[in-house]
Amino acid sequence: MPALSPTMEMGILANWLVKEGDPVTAGDVIAEIETAKAAMEMESPWDSIIARLLVTEGEEDNSIL
Repeated sequence: MPALSPTMEMGILANWLVKEGDPVTAGDVIAEIETAKAAMEMESPWDSIIARLLVTEGEEDNSIL
């Protein structure tokens, strides 16, 4: 998961806002992430099509990139 703030250490995928097969444009909000301090939106870094959703809603990810 990309770091959404300088102090982010982990996040929980709260909600996908896209589904498999959806086209997205760079900057589109694709998911809501909950951190220890706030709920944040994750944007698509590229124009693409969502092939697969590999992380399920509610799943915690502490491998911050």
